[in-house]
Amino acid sequence: MIIDKIAVISVAVIITICLAVLFVKKQVAGNLVIISLLSFSIGIYISFTLYKIDMPLYIHIPVLVISIFIPFIVILLQYNNINISSKILYRNAKKLYNKGKYDLAIKELMKLMEADKKKSEYLFLLGKCYEKQNEYVNARDCFALAIDLNKEDYNAYYELGKVLDKTDKKDSAVVMFDKAIKLCPDMYEAYEALGICLTDQKKYKEAISVYKEAIKYHNESYEVYYNIAVLEMQTENYDDAEKDFEMAISLNDNLFEAHYNLANIKYLKGSYDSAIEEYKKVLSNALYSEKAYYKIAMIYAIKKEYDKAMAVIEYLIETNSNYIDNIKEEFIFSPMKDKIDEYLFSRVKIIQENEDYLKKGKKSKNKPKNKKDKNEDTDKLSILNSKLIGQPHKKT
Repeated sequence: MIIDKIAVISVAVIITICLAVLFVKKQVAGNLVIISLLSFSIGIYISFTLYKIDMPLYIHIPVLVISIFIPFIVILLQYNNINISSKILYRNAKKLYNKGKYDLAIKELMKLMEADKKKSEYLFLLGKCYEKQNEYVNARDCFALAIDLNKEDYNAYYELGKVLDKTDKKDSAVVMFDKAIKLCPDMYEAYEALGICLTDQKKYKEAISVYKEAIKYHNESYEVYYNIAVLEMQTENYDDAEKDFEMAISLNDNLFEAHYNLANIKYLKGSYDSAIEEYKKVLSNALYSEKAYYKIAMIYAIKKEYDKAMAVIEYLIETNSNYIDNIKEEFIFSPMKDKIDEYLFSRVKIIQENEDYLKKGKKSKNKPKNKKDKNEDTDKLSILNSKLIGQPHKKT
């Protein structure tokens, strides 16, 4: 019927006007394409109506879809500030960022902000791209603009704080981290960054307060307890540091740094047996084992258990001869000076004999210790060391 066709044309014209208005208000370039298609379909509909030609179903349905349904959906999306093309561009930019293709992600975001108005999430991602490329000035400006557009964006405050910290503007960084925490009280990363920033400024007590606040939301984090304990050691609050190291260890028994520092505190407090027990727990760790052996030797010397101290010293020197000078200069080992000198003399003599033997290329009358003999001596030393210190022994 003619009335139905006029109704369809009227609705299509109204939709066209709405799309044009949205194009002017929101600068959505894609609307021009839709308006063109809509005008074309309206023209077809008007032509069939004027000449009173029955429109076949296979033409009628596509015309209705192009004239009514698609434009109506587009208007609804735009009215609710949902831009499909922008969503696609933004998603693509995020994928490029996650793949480490920061230059391409920046290009996509620039296109996005040209086609759509600037939004805080676009500027935030742009700032992250610049930060990854160490372009801190651009990153700072992007995060600041993101905050201007969304004052509640705690992630933007946090990222801006990181950039300010990296550019040595620590006071400003502290302010940004603090704002992020106020907006999101359980944001672990912000507490950690603020604590590190304050520590760099040697504001240890303030840093301790920040980490203690973090415990309210992250009481299962051994890192927080460890950081507090380290700062308490720095401020010579050894009793509290001891408790917090123990708490960190209770949450992660493989935290060698905590075991070593806890042993040092017990050593300073004169709890030598407890200190040895803690030092034993790091002997399997390459970073702390030699330092722990050295400390154990010192404790045995302090306790006047010189034979045990000497066994540890011999093992340590065989492991790393760089400790010889430290041992010779250490006042605590003064009562053992003669024993240490005797051991070092015999060691040098054996090394010299082996060097002479290698040079001559034949056995001398006083045959130096061969590799098998040396292995046996090392094995005996390891067994002795195992008895003294509790180090697991493996036969070579």
